[in-house]
Amino acid sequence: MKKKFIAIPIVVVGALALLFAAGPIADLLDPEREARELYEEAVRLYEERNYGLAIEKAEMLRNKHPDSKYFIDAKILLVEAYAEWSDELIKSGNYEVAIEKLQTMSDRNYYWVASGVTQEFVMERFVVCYYNWGVMLQGEEKFEEAIEKYGQVIEVEYHSPGNLTAAEDGIQSCYYEWAKALVRDGAFNEALQKYSILLEVCASNWHENKEKAEAILSHMSPDVLFTSATKFREVRKFNSSITLYKGIVWFHGGSVYVQDAEKAVIETEIEKIYFNEEHGTMSLPSGSEKELGGACELTIVNDSPYVVTVFFSGPETVLITINASPDSHVKALTWMPFFFEQAPEEAERETCILTPGNYKVAFKISEITPSYGEWSLPSDTSYNLWFYIKRGY
Repeated sequence: MKKKFIAIPIVVVGALALLFAAGPIADLLDPEREARELYEEAVRLYEERNYGLAIEKAEMLRNKHPDSKYFIDAKILLVEAYAEWSDELIKSGNYEVAIEKLQTMSDRNYYWVASGVTQEFVMERFVVCYYNWGVMLQGEEKFEEAIEKYGQVIEVEYHSPGNLTAAEDGIQSCYYEWAKALVRDGAFNEALQKYSILLEVCASNWHENKEKAEAILSHMSPDVLFTSATKFREVRKFNSSITLYKGIVWFHGGSVYVQDAEKAVIETEIEKIYFNEEHGTMSLPSGSEKELGGACELTIVNDSPYVVTVFFSGPETVLITINASPDSHVKALTWMPFFFEQAPEEAERETCILTPGNYKVAFKISEITPSYGEWSLPSDTSYNLWFYIKRGY
């Protein structure tokens, strides 16, 4: 009986030893074997472009075997798998999932310089993804979402100036196409609100673009344009107001609103300079008596290489444009005319006859800070204004 009692545990121990040597418990003594097998499996899956499972195996290896010689190799595989996966997702138009993969790379610092997958590389992929996503949404007329994606391009820390410009252009084209789509659907007030965002925020030259304005403003009645322009003017959205007033003149020449619109353009240009822009002060020069039948004479000499536009608002509303003088140049900061010196004869000039009275006056010059003044013009008086530009500090 004792011999049988003793023999039983020996057999059991032998069975356990056999299981220990041949089964999973052996991995406790040889963890590197499992690490190698996980790595080899991850490589196989990666080469088959099964990136999700390849990443799963590589991450399992790194979590279970941080001391393995395959630990670094697994990270390289993770970096390259995420990079190639995100590229495939971008190419297939699956931008949302691509962003998720790129965000994981960023959060976990999955970069490897030797593979060319740097932080800048990942940020550039963010830019490409958001931009292409914006283009796709814009093509589907999902303009609000497209603007959001273009905006996210601008928010990315690393991007080239070209990408930034492309995103800004995308936002502008979105608002423009959005406004056109709303016009097509007859939603004129909403269209003008989108167009106004473009005019006020996106680019300073949109309100001067007659060709672009035609697709939106030519389809609206002049009374809608005039009423909307006046409302924009009241809330000091001057670019919007000016563009809508001009739209009446450009596209509704036979309307009863044309004369009032032309006058409103000049008045609004003056208000824009006075309220919204940094401006200098334009003082009225000394005048001389002259028999003018009760009128006032003003000659403006443009001794500069820029076109000068002058707006008058008072008893009359007048716009004067004086061409650039090719032989003129920007003066030195220390330059001053001699006491009896006159403006050059070859300089461009314009003379206008005005009704006497109080005027608000604004001068606008390309690339130069505009000027504003309030002048009281008496009758039978002639003024000569020599306009030149001095170089600043």
